[in-house]
Amino acid sequence: MGNENREERRAVTPQPMTEATSSLLAGSAVLQLHEYARAHPRIAPQAILKRATEELEVLPAMAADYFYAIPYKDHARGCRNRKTCDCPIGEWVMGTGVKGARTLLRLYGNCAVSSAITAQDDEAVYLVGRFVDFESNTLIERPHRVMRCNQWGQKYDHVLAQEIQASASKVERNAVLAGLPEWLSATFFARARALAAQAGRDEAANAVAGPEAQAVPVETIVATEFEKLGVTRAQLQRVTGTNLAAGSLNDEMLGNLRGILKGVRNGEIAISEVFGQADDSQGAEPEIASESAAQASLEGLIGAAKASDERPGSGPQG
Repeated sequence: MGNENREERRAVTPQPMTEATSSLLAGSAVLQLHEYARAHPRIAPQAILKRATEELEVLPAMAADYFYAIPYKDHARGCRNRKTCDCPIGEWVMGTGVKGARTLLRLYGNCAVSSAITAQDDEAVYLVGRFVDFESNTLIERPHRVMRCNQWGQKYDHVLAQEIQASASKVERNAVLAGLPEWLSATFFARARALAAQAGRDEAANAVAGPEAQAVPVETIVATEFEKLGVTRAQLQRVTGTNLAAGSLNDEMLGNLRGILKGVRNGEIAISEVFGQADDSQGAEPEIASESAAQASLEGLIGAAKASDERPGSGPQG
């Protein structure tokens, strides 16, 4: 290892793994990770932060993959369908996404994440995400439950299995972000959001329309992308609070919208949760395939979880 890397390393003396941590994350692979961390402490915080921002800047057009932005509605009294209603947006909830958390886990090094189904009953399936820092012996857990029923009644097994898989990724993300230093996750998120907005403006600057090759406003490009997903211009105007005229979207809102686009395409956000549905479809039960088509899906998922309660989420830092 080069001298410059030796100089970057902090003076850290990792403690032996506690019995509680060892029992929760049993297995030879995890023990190897712990021994590696003892022998190779992670690099200095400034160097970790530099690597994280540099990774984002390699391809700014992908920055929106690393965070999420979800507008939450200010529901009217008596609102009957909170997921698909047309109530106005109250606030935006945003942060580092699943892909971003996995990236930070890898760059921070000497830590691991796992998820497991811990219990189930007639009402819900219960999961937990666990983050372990092998240098400090810190264990962070973040629980979550997936309800077996929705407003239309019992969920089909394949729908429930999909929700469990998505929730497993989310509890891992939540555990990682709770365990990592805030200076790392907050800086990474802010930079990803800024790059996503700039990528949108660069895309607009490079787009031309018509025989006179006039530049296309970024608002037009965003509206077109959402129209491909079935979102009307009126719905988009309601969420953004603008008329979508040229220059009406600031960098903050543009970054949020690109985060929504990526979230929808990655299956992390449902269009109806953000924009609502047309009046003639509100309250209607969605079309779902036959329950018997994926009967084994949920059973296989839970069976695999019982057989292997933990699965390490990060290898040693190289």
